[in-house]
Amino acid sequence: MDLVSVIVPCYNAASYIDNLSVFFNQTYPEIEFIVVDDCSTDNSWEKLQDLKHTYTDRRITIYRNEVNLGAGLTRNKGFALSSGQFVCFWDIDDRVEPNFVEKMLGKLQEERADFVCCDYFSSQDAQTSNKTLHQLKELMEKPSTEQLKSNVFDNWCAPFPWNKLIRRDFIEKFNIEFPSIFAGEDQCWVISLVLNANKVAYLDMPLYEHIFYQTSLSSQISDRSSQALFDMLDFKYKYMQQYKTISGLDEKWLFHFFEMYFFFWNKLNSNIELQKSFALKSRDFCQEHGVCLSEDNLKLGSAFPLYRLIPKLEFCKELRSELKRRYRLFSYIRKYKAILRIVDLVMQEKQQKENKKC
Repeated sequence: MDLVSVIVPCYNAASYIDNLSVFFNQTYPEIEFIVVDDCSTDNSWEKLQDLKHTYTDRRITIYRNEVNLGAGLTRNKGFALSSGQFVCFWDIDDRVEPNFVEKMLGKLQEERADFVCCDYFSSQDAQTSNKTLHQLKELMEKPSTEQLKSNVFDNWCAPFPWNKLIRRDFIEKFNIEFPSIFAGEDQCWVISLVLNANKVAYLDMPLYEHIFYQTSLSSQISDRSSQALFDMLDFKYKYMQQYKTISGLDEKWLFHFFEMYFFFWNKLNSNIELQKSFALKSRDFCQEHGVCLSEDNLKLGSAFPLYRLIPKLEFCKELRSELKRRYRLFSYIRKYKAILRIVDLVMQEKQQKENKKC
């Protein structure tokens, strides 16, 4: 039987170490578990050692990083230590159905895909919901992966590693790694998977339950987190440049840029200094990457909500969605340019006051 490697990063997770015993109850027998401790400052390392001695009937490798690397690079280390023909990445504080590996591997081999992803449960604040990847199911009905790739920024397969099983030779062929950035490395990694894949499989079963905490990039707004956003966007932009032949990908990346930008902007509330810093970083980013902010480049009709004239019928769905996206992109650009003008005025006023003091 083919060997499957389950890679689990660990950082200050002593209270969750016992949860690994749930991972060991997979119905598929040929699994190796690679747990990488990222220089925990609690007693995670000691508890991992005890766990390995308890489960001597399991193939468990415990490794400790020499320096703290972060979740992404720790997963890369786990992959380097693994030897399975198939790989998945789980989080130590999550829950997994016992047949996850068996079902996912069966689907991947049946479809002869590069990777497979499944539905999942999302738990936050004691509330659990079933996340069904409806868009992926629709896109897979298309005759080629072109549609999958052109919609890569829509997060149709969930921008996380834990609901996926991937062929090792596929990862190695395209040298797919988690980038060394402060946050958002999961999204970048998934985009690398999608843009390189010849075949993606989907299993419409919720086989994984992920616990979300309010510690994400989006909930910790600061200069560091805003810089992390642009580091993530920089990776996506550079990777996207290799696939510019995919129809509409560059425009959809621009739409994604503004969605991320305004998602963060709205969290800044009335913090003037953070708003100014964030706006200036975005302007530098656009100048560095040659991002064109001219509304004239958008197709005719983008300035008008034409999508509202299209009936909400199934055969009109794609056209309506496209027109709506273009109208929103046009609106984003105008709003963004207005923000930059305000920032310029604030800086000019500040400079004038400093000049008067002198």
